[in-house]
Amino acid sequence: MRLRIGLEVVGLVAMATAGAASNNELNDRLVNGSDQVRRDVLQFLIADSCHVARTFFNGIAKRGPAKGRAFSSDQCADGRAFMVMIPPRNEDTRIIECEKLKRLKLNSCFKRLRD
Repeated sequence: MRLRIGLEVVGLVAMATAGAASNNELNDRLVNGSDQVRRDVLQFLIADSCHVARTFFNGIAKRGPAKGRAFSSDQCADGRAFMVMIPPRNEDTRIIECEKLKRLKLNSCFKRLRD
């Protein structure tokens, strides 16, 4: 079962990074998918060492250098938290620890993006 879920997640990530017709297909799948699908995909993106216990959709940036990128905050069962940036096209997904964002005073995890 774990292998099947892993292969489905790899398929979702591969489809989203292959220049799909949607502006942000991986994000569309995360937003429209079940809670379990979101957790599986985000857990795969973060790392297998994180059991995703909570997901939060921050939104899609509407302007600036992050325009079109979707952001999701995710908390592991062990208390660690990450913000995941999902690009709209053939770019790498970026992940940063929420604690680092807090120290840099850049953005807060688990808060909606400002318009």
